[in-house]
Amino acid sequence: MKKLIFACLVSIVCVFALVCSSFAQEVMTVSGKDYTVFILCTGDAGDYCNQNGFKQDTFQFHSDGSFDITSLEDQKEIIDSSDGSYNANLVGFNGSYNITIDFLLKKYEFSFSGFSIADVLILGQFTVTYFEFGGFPPDYDQKGEAQAFFLGIRK
Repeated sequence: MKKLIFACLVSIVCVFALVCSSFAQEVMTVSGKDYTVFILCTGDAGDYCNQNGFKQDTFQFHSDGSFDITSLEDQKEIIDSSDGSYNANLVGFNGSYNITIDFLLKKYEFSFSGFSIADVLILGQFTVTYFEFGGFPPDYDQKGEAQAFFLGIRK
């Protein structure tokens, strides 16, 4: 079922790319844009990614090279932190994003890559690793890791 859904998404993106590619007048990049993304997780990684689950979120690619995931940024408390960055080129983009939430008790690390189609769609994959604070001596223990695929539409 996952393969069928993924094949349909890829087919739609390819057709859209062929139709829209003739309208491309300049270099396309994700820089400075927000995308509503639809995510398919293939493993468990905390509350963010459930195995075989779908999720909707917003990826923010800021002009200064920083990157945010809106649903996680909204969960941050005053002492929590986040750090994300990306590199974009003619072929695609890649980057990383780290965030602590719930008063530093949970931590997520993302590594992502993808490509932009006609400056309207993005398609890619990421790995998310989930950690919880605890143990002795107190430190972050890895609790889960998941691969995920995403399709995004520019806002």
